[in-house]
Amino acid sequence: MVLLESEQFLTELTRLFQKCRLSGSVYITLKKYDGRTKPTPRKGSVEGVEPSDNKCLLRATDGKKKISTVVSSKEVNKFQMGLAKAGLKLVIFLPRSPEYLALQVLSVPLPVTSRIGFLP
Repeated sequence: MVLLESEQFLTELTRLFQKCRLSGSVYITLKKYDGRTKPTPRKGSVEGVEPSDNKCLLRATDGKKKISTVVSSKEVNKFQMGLAKAGLKLVIFLPRSPEYLALQVLSVPLPVTSRIGFLP
């Protein structure tokens, strides 16, 4: 697994989205990260690092390539905006389904839940 900086992670995530756009899946996981790299012992005193600020560990994989990053609470807003832009690019350029195109040709009004996205 490759630990990247936030900007590099967003760039690689966009590449994963583009690679898996027509076929395949991208899995993104998120968990709280306290900075530990070793497991805590079961018994005895807990001598760990007390985190001064909260952090999140994000991982993304397409089954073959794995990437990850750590985001601190100070840069969450900036990272979230970049993540939204990467996801928005994916949603806008998704190919339309044949069922949607057939209904559009027939001028049948579509139910609201038939298409997820921002475009009509």
